[in-house]
Amino acid sequence: MFLKAWWFVFLFLLGVGDFAAAETPKCPKLFINVPATHPCFSSTVLPEVIPSKTGKSLVTFNMMGLDTTSAEDNWVTHAFYDFCAGLPSGARVLDVGTGYGSVTRKALGQDVEVISNDLVLEHLIYSWHKTPRKYLKNLTFNSQRFPDMDIPEKSLDAVVLHRMLHFLSGDEIDRGLVNAFRWLKPGGRIYIVVIGPEHVAYRDTFLPAYTARLNAGERWPGMYLAVKKDFQSQAYALPDLLHPMDKTVLAAALTDHGFVVDQADYVSMKTFGTESNRDGRSSVGIIAHKPAP
Repeated sequence: MFLKAWWFVFLFLLGVGDFAAAETPKCPKLFINVPATHPCFSSTVLPEVIPSKTGKSLVTFNMMGLDTTSAEDNWVTHAFYDFCAGLPSGARVLDVGTGYGSVTRKALGQDVEVISNDLVLEHLIYSWHKTPRKYLKNLTFNSQRFPDMDIPEKSLDAVVLHRMLHFLSGDEIDRGLVNAFRWLKPGGRIYIVVIGPEHVAYRDTFLPAYTARLNAGERWPGMYLAVKKDFQSQAYALPDLLHPMDKTVLAAALTDHGFVVDQADYVSMKTFGTESNRDGRSSVGIIAHKPAP
């Protein structure tokens, strides 16, 4: 009788443990459109981050460049936020390669729904902790690799590719633009910022070869920049190869995949360097839209 009583106590405690686990489930290893209201996030802690050498940005966990924790001041992101502010309730946008989530948080402030994508879960968890609680209902996380993401056709009003395409090959970019066009509603827009071939740190060594390949008709003349050789100042936070591109190359690719280009220009990154290593031509930006049928 005594052993039987203890057996019932054991089963009860086991049930309590299962109930507690159900109350605070672990976050999945792969986020496929997981709502930010999912209870698993409440059990996470804010990841510790590493500042860049200048102290003006943060090193990403996967060594895919530098990012900031506040929205960057450039004409492409400003245009995106203005566009979001004019969208109706229920509009949805996709922020690909969000990093620490600054663009996502600013978009949420414009009262739109945001799918925030990044390969690194620590980035998404950091973003969750930094997002005001009132915006969580409009936030969804996705950690699938772009462009192979589960996004319904014609479900998005905008796609943001902010400082991430230069980590991809030309074939991956082409596939990404095809999918972005498919995901967007007619009239939807795409906002892109990439590192360009005229960055002062490497243009003397890289730009001549880039220009020669461009003039020879190569579709993606920027494949590839050898970071350890030509971009040593940021090699501590970057992969071995980068894919710089200019606005002509981007515009041609967008047009080939059905987009209409609205604006293209340099994007200044002076606020993240010094006058000696930033002259306003380090990056390029482009905005395009999906025309109505």
